[in-house]
Amino acid sequence: MKKVQKGDFAYYNYKKKMVVFLTVLYFALAIGLYVIGYVTTGSNKNLLTIVAVLGMLPASKSAVSMVMYLRYHGCNTEDYEMLKEKVDSFVHAYGLVFTTYKKNFEACACIVKNGYVYACISNHPNDADELKKHISDMIRQNGLKGTAGVFTNKDEYLKRLSDLEKKDDEDRANDEALLTLMLQLSL
Repeated sequence: MKKVQKGDFAYYNYKKKMVVFLTVLYFALAIGLYVIGYVTTGSNKNLLTIVAVLGMLPASKSAVSMVMYLRYHGCNTEDYEMLKEKVDSFVHAYGLVFTTYKKNFEACACIVKNGYVYACISNHPNDADELKKHISDMIRQNGLKGTAGVFTNKDEYLKRLSDLEKKDDEDRANDEALLTLMLQLSL
């Protein structure tokens, strides 16, 4: 069975289920340790209480991740079916949530070819320039060669991909590095 990786269509839903499961497990373990310590000693002044309190740290960290994953949806099936024929011919990723300093943006798909990074966002359509600027800044700060573009209309996005598809690959290593950066910038 192939492992689901960040950028795969199924990744976001898989990650959402895993983080919910781990959060519940961590809290259950911490609470369970506290209850066992209290029942066995009749007091909360015991070593298991300290371990239970320390166990709340990873549980709380996991709860923060859970809230972030539950807020977004990744790439829905309808968008995936519409985009996959074109997107799969590029270095690509699905269902990315880009975290900028001010807002978070959901991109149903992101492709990279010949130094061009194009994303199609579904939320905050009026702020596409903000995400474009953020991606451009991150590309420059990481010393890579690339140009960012953000589309809010899926038809325009597909038209641009059709135009880009006709061009030959120039620097596959740079494209892979750009996609890795996009994955690092996203949730």
